[in-house]
Amino acid sequence: MNSIPTVQVVQEAVNDSLRGIFTEKKKQAQVLHSAYNDFWSRIEEVVMSGGKRMRPYLTIVGYGALDEQILRIAVAQELVHCAILMHDDVIDQDFVRHGAQNISGLYRTRYSSFLDAPRATHYAHGAAIMAGDALLSEAYRQISLSHLPDTIKQHVSEQLSSAIFEVIGGELIDVEAAFVTDKSYDPLDVYRYKTAGYSIVRPLLAGALCSGVSGAMCRSLEQFGIEAGIAFQIKDDTLGTYGDEKVTGKPLLTDLREGKMTLLVSYHKQLMDEQARENFAHFGDVNASDEQLIVIRNDMTQSGAHARAEQDEQLYLERAARILETLGDDVRRAVLTEFLEHLSRRNA
Repeated sequence: MNSIPTVQVVQEAVNDSLRGIFTEKKKQAQVLHSAYNDFWSRIEEVVMSGGKRMRPYLTIVGYGALDEQILRIAVAQELVHCAILMHDDVIDQDFVRHGAQNISGLYRTRYSSFLDAPRATHYAHGAAIMAGDALLSEAYRQISLSHLPDTIKQHVSEQLSSAIFEVIGGELIDVEAAFVTDKSYDPLDVYRYKTAGYSIVRPLLAGALCSGVSGAMCRSLEQFGIEAGIAFQIKDDTLGTYGDEKVTGKPLLTDLREGKMTLLVSYHKQLMDEQARENFAHFGDVNASDEQLIVIRNDMTQSGAHARAEQDEQLYLERAARILETLGDDVRRAVLTEFLEHLSRRNA
């Protein structure tokens, strides 16, 4: 196995590849219509506006090196991620991502010159759905263009399909948990399927499959990814409620306003007193003021829910670290140990 490059090196390689893809797509789109060229330009603007490129990096870690054939596979992981974010923003009715307008936001601004606000928003979300679909299609194309053996490309495509299947299930559970009352929903199921699978497990396995590592190594990477992915999402939810909006680039209080049943909320419902229960009536109220939601956030701290969620995050990080102790590869173990340390420190 060759040396695994730094995150920065992977980011630069992925960004260069993405720019090339968008240049090609814009040329092809212009032949159809200038509006389609504009569409791809806006996709490029959003995709290149931010992002840690974590999933491509984990693909490289799974593979053990950075070369031309794995780069396309890594880029495919990022394209799927960006597509999922675009669709997720439609579901959450968000118009900002990474501190800038997302596809829905850009098109809402564009369409507001011609339509009233409700219809401008409706068609803007439609554009975002199409943008996500376009990136999903391009992800599979990148896999097909790689010079890997056909059998490996088939396995990688199946991994990608499994990731998308799982994240759709996790997203549905996440959405329904906010308002469906005749079923029970566990936040950990959302974390396992909406986040851990496509964010950590599948990228690692995609890279590992391309390098031909042992089945035992793949199983260890999968278990590591599940534990680390759950920790990642617990942190993501706490940052979404307690983080610095200028750092995260995401609107705070959105989860509380939309009634997301996060682990934080689940613990708070178990621990809150009567006064906090009265305050909690504004949870999931799209018309609630920021002040009312901030009261709920403060109550979560007071009840101990915030501390419990942070303890669970640490527990899953420790589980992931124990799995790494048995990983039969010193280089991957060292890199993934550093990755865990980054997860524990991150503030965005």
